[in-house]
Amino acid sequence: MRLFPTLPLLTGLWLVLGMFGTAWAQSGEVAAPESAETVSDDTRPQSTYDLITAPAEDPGGIDANLAATRTVDGPLARRVYRSPGDGSPEAVLDAIADDLRESGFEILFRCADEACGGPAFLQASPGGRHDAERFILDAGAVGYLAARHARPGGDRFVAVQSSVSAAGEGVFTLVDVIDASPRELSAITVDAEEMGRRLDEQGRVALYGIYFDTNSARLRDASNPTLTEIGKLMRQRPDLRLLVVGHTDTRGEFDYNIDLSRQRAEAVVQALTSDQGVARSRLKPWGVGFTSPAASNSDADGRSRNRRVELVVW
Repeated sequence: MRLFPTLPLLTGLWLVLGMFGTAWAQSGEVAAPESAETVSDDTRPQSTYDLITAPAEDPGGIDANLAATRTVDGPLARRVYRSPGDGSPEAVLDAIADDLRESGFEILFRCADEACGGPAFLQASPGGRHDAERFILDAGAVGYLAARHARPGGDRFVAVQSSVSAAGEGVFTLVDVIDASPRELSAITVDAEEMGRRLDEQGRVALYGIYFDTNSARLRDASNPTLTEIGKLMRQRPDLRLLVVGHTDTRGEFDYNIDLSRQRAEAVVQALTSDQGVARSRLKPWGVGFTSPAASNSDADGRSRNRRVELVVW
């Protein structure tokens, strides 16, 4: 018997998800565990969420394991359930994974017990961050999965963690649903004319139309329009030389962010020289990590503004 029967509409599921537009249950994705009680509900209109997509390796929580995560900005809805009896995290995840696949989700990562990363995972996990008393248990009593559903208006991500209660209270299951903000996926491209104007007036221009894979220097295809406009600007102004400066937010260690920002700046320079025909001598990559924020790092919107590439007249 499936623990998580699929429901076609909102019956028996999270009415609160209606705030996201198309509710999770409208896709028939996954319903509440049978005989489960809701322990807590939480919603946030905007959140920077670290989705774990690989085993955690280092102690010290999520900031020590950013290389094993994918960052998602957008509204977050969370529910924690308690299922009485002798159920297992693996059985819970089996049922959820089936429902998510039927609804068009891709399972990005799934693990159980020590394969998740042991104590390092428990500290970094969404359950450990949200409710340590219930979810930081001995490794060997936990299951986790992360899934993604591609949608034109912004991808939907689901993280599920299920753990056996140390106090014999049954199985606790945390489900996080995050809708990637369309703003992050499709920022307005600054054209060559506007770039030139800002460089003339301010000596620099911040670009939010250059995208990288999470914790990676690999450029996404969505960056191509902005790169094309930079190439156009450089052809229009043959004497222009630019610093290409990578910036990050404050999550993670200082040295890690400095290195990542430098690698991203170098990736942009490589793309401009190989794809746009810009002479390497006219570009200098540099990375400053989170040393020069454009906004406060205390909220998701500020962190999103701080993750950028800047062009500076050289």
